[in-house]
Amino acid sequence: MKHGFVSLVFHSHLPYCRQAGVWPFGEEWVFEAMAETYVPLLALLCRLREEKLGVKIALGFTPVLLEQLQDPYMQTRFLEYLEARMEAARGDIKRFSSAEPKFAALAEEHLAFYQQVARDYEGLHRDLVGVLGRLQEEGVLELLAGAATHAYLPLLEVESSLRAQLAVGQE
Repeated sequence: MKHGFVSLVFHSHLPYCRQAGVWPFGEEWVFEAMAETYVPLLALLCRLREEKLGVKIALGFTPVLLEQLQDPYMQTRFLEYLEARMEAARGDIKRFSSAEPKFAALAEEHLAFYQQVARDYEGLHRDLVGVLGRLQEEGVLELLAGAATHAYLPLLEVESSLRAQLAVGQE
């Protein structure tokens, strides 16, 4: 029987949302992805690296997303987003603790989740892009480039546009 390999390849893109409003779209798209995907994933990969488990995954990020992840404005707003989520959970705990204990317990889980994300984000020094680079250097990640604007390349008719998308995406 032949043994093979499994390759986990993840691709990630979000549109440019900086100062594009908050809800239902806008910056919260980026903050939700940071809180629910990127921060937990990178914290986990750092722990697995420390445990020397030999895990390796491939992650593709578009330049548009990377730009937002390293933007000081977005980093500050992300911390504000986390604090707002924690404050909402604290309010729900108070509101539901006597009448709806199951809802209060759920709110406690949400509070614990966002507190952990905040700790992990600080542990990653608020530098997700830097952590991505270090994990690649250490062989934990293989980073994949994407087109500059997440363009669907087969539909680009002008050769210079195609080359420009790829050149900017690889920078």
